[in-house]
Amino acid sequence: MHVSGGLLLLTFLIPPVWLLDAVGAVSPDNPSADWPSFLLPLVLLFSIAVFHALVQIPAGLVGSWLMARRSALTGYLGALMLAAILAVPTLVFVMGTGTGRDALIMWADYTGRCALSLTVYLWFIRARERRRAEIGASRRVLLYRPAAGRYYRDHMFPTRPRRWQ
Repeated sequence: MHVSGGLLLLTFLIPPVWLLDAVGAVSPDNPSADWPSFLLPLVLLFSIAVFHALVQIPAGLVGSWLMARRSALTGYLGALMLAAILAVPTLVFVMGTGTGRDALIMWADYTGRCALSLTVYLWFIRARERRRAEIGASRRVLLYRPAAGRYYRDHMFPTRPRRWQ
């Protein structure tokens, strides 16, 4: 899950609109502001950690579980639906965005970033599982050996069957 959390953090290299609005609303020389401007990056990191723990990890686990039993598309769509559903109570109740336009903007932003990071995470899981299956199959092939007579030309077990007369 560290892959998806790191990817979610990297998606915030492009700052969201709501953060730019908050930075524009807070001037550094205004002592009556609710939030000092240096706290905004810390609030962003906290919101990323909360969103990752409460939304992205459960969605990634459900997606990988669905992907193991069904197709990759089913796993991805299931993870995306769960992330979109879990994002609403996380943003409204935990992060305190309120309701209305601001909550919808933050929901769309976080869900889009989560969709991107879940895509890469589920692709990574799928590739790792395929690689593990290939290694297991190659080990089974290496462990399979036919009867010893076929290798050592044993006369009791000839390579060509004898015709009994």
